Amino acid sequence: MTTTLSDAELVAAHLAGDRTALAAIYDRYSAGLYDTAAAMLSDRHDAADMVQDVFCIAAERLGQLRDPERLKPWLYAVLRNEVYRRTKRRRRTTPTDFQSETVPDVVAPTDPGAEGASVAFAELASLVRAAAAGLDERDQLILELSIRQGLDGADLADALSVTPEQSYSMVHRMRERVDRSLGAFVVAKAGRRDCSTLDEILRDWDGEFNVLIRKRVARHIESCETCARTKGKVAPLALFGAAPVLAAPLGLRERVLEATSKIPTPSSHGGTNGGTNGGTNGRSGYTSRIRLRPSDGFPRASRILGRGGWWAIGVVMLVATGSVIMLASTDSAPASNDSANNDSSITIADGSPVTSTETTPTETPITTVAGITPLPTPPPTVSPTPDSSTPVSSTPVSPTNVPSTAVSSGTATTTIPRATTTKPSALVALGVSASALDFSTMGTTATLRLTNPNASAVPWKIASAQPSFFTFGPSAGTLAKGASVTITVTFARSVAASYSNSASFPEGRFNVAARVTATGAPTTTLRLLGSIGRPPQVGTIALRFGGASCANVSIQVPVSDESPLKSVLATATFTGGLTPATRTITLTDSGKGSWVGASTNIPGTTSAVSVSVTATDRNGLTTTAGTKVTRPSSC
Repeated sequence: MTTTLSDAELVAAHLAGDRTALAAIYDRYSAGLYDTAAAMLSDRHDAADMVQDVFCIAAERLGQLRDPERLKPWLYAVLRNEVYRRTKRRRRTTPTDFQSETVPDVVAPTDPGAEGASVAFAELASLVRAAAAGLDERDQLILELSIRQGLDGADLADALSVTPEQSYSMVHRMRERVDRSLGAFVVAKAGRRDCSTLDEILRDWDGEFNVLIRKRVARHIESCETCARTKGKVAPLALFGAAPVLAAPLGLRERVLEATSKIPTPSSHGGTNGGTNGGTNGRSGYTSRIRLRPSDGFPRASRILGRGGWWAIGVVMLVATGSVIMLASTDSAPASNDSANNDSSITIADGSPVTSTETTPTETPITTVAGITPLPTPPPTVSPTPDSSTPVSSTPVSPTNVPSTAVSSGTATTTIPRATTTKPSALVALGVSASALDFSTMGTTATLRLTNPNASAVPWKIASAQPSFFTFGPSAGTLAKGASVTITVTFARSVAASYSNSASFPEGRFNVAARVTATGAPTTTLRLLGSIGRPPQVGTIALRFGGASCANVSIQVPVSDESPLKSVLATATFTGGLTPATRTITLTDSGKGSWVGASTNIPGTTSAVSVSVTATDRNGLTTTAGTKVTRPSSC
């Protein structure tokens, strides 16, 4: 019997010195990491090196991951740092033209005029992912992590090093931009056969999807029902997620395991035994180039995900008696060692250094210079002296002696206690009455009971990865010791089931994560389950009389659906005789997006024919459309 170890068990085994544990982690996550790296870098050699670097960092730093169950988002957070480190000097492609000279894996079709509906799904999916390489770095990374790798909620937020609220907003804006831009790309590649107007717009198109073509097609889709249906039928985000995985090169596994075998095993929550030893094969400094948050062990942001700029530098200047102290955040610069005590540097404007005694990771030195008044909180107790030439040292009044830092400048020395922190007692996760809520095929509301098992009151809030479709009442509050609250979860089913939201909610089963976060307590994850169904879309029915004396009638109609179609039936009623004649015709898929059929030897007295087409999908959902045509007088 084969037993599959959880992520937490694999991390624990690695920290205990089991060298096979990292190999198991590699086997579980390397494919997705390489797939993302290759897409972001557009270079398979760099991607292989990056995956090796990620696992070398993991070999050194896994001991600092506070919640081993969150191994997957932690690995992608490390990958994010490596992506930014490698691309910070690389000039990105222009986001609007979706063309990248550095993408060697996809070749555009040579005959754009012959594409139309014959573009195969797998080929179109590959083309969409190749086009996404031209997006800006932020949108492409959000696409890769959320759509390709399935990260959402707090996991996606930590992988991007933003708050969950920021990640929800970023995903929403990304989906809107990508749906418009890549949607135009999809329609241009797959919709010309069904729309003569689009075919005319693209008549002289050479296959290069530039800014002008994108804008023309996007504007056309807004006013064309046919192209809007094409866009919904081949949703760009669904295509992006279905694109083939970029396979890692042969031998990468052996190379990674060989490199990591030379790295000392970290102790739990403690970094490495040789922080500056890191790396192999000529690499060094894995520990020094990544900085982890002490709270959870996730990498700190090396860039801010925003359009205004990637790097954040906070500067505070205190000016007094000609001296200036500048406290500059160095979060974007490489750390000089493996501890967290280098979050800020202190420099005097005239260039003279300020020295202090060595600090521990939980202490922050507070330093003053002669002539500069220290901050009022906490206030030091200083004994005044009329003789400024005599150095004076003061000791604050406190129950215990606290280590302090002294700085001397000219004629005065001031001693100020270092700030200390007390680690709060650990809280346990809030209890939920069910780990999953199932809305089935028709449900719109469900209830959940939240309980606080802790000995103190705990502030909490709940949010889902799809905030536009799920609402909670209440969504936040404070639970007293042992108290409970009933939460009503409402699902906007009619909104989710609209064709405009097919990218966010594809037809079929859905599984959306919701997370209950509580201050100081672990996060509780809830799954929101159910099914979405959309009936088939039936287009305009074309009827044509043919054959000798117009004795035959042919039927052609475009039918599309997200799920396989079970049947497409046409009911033809021939009028003109004493009694109308009715026939049922089974239509077949032509393979080009249209369903066709014919009826022969129709009554010679027929003056007109009415046809009703009913399409039924695998889920039993149906759509019916009809038309009527008069028999030509020439028959």
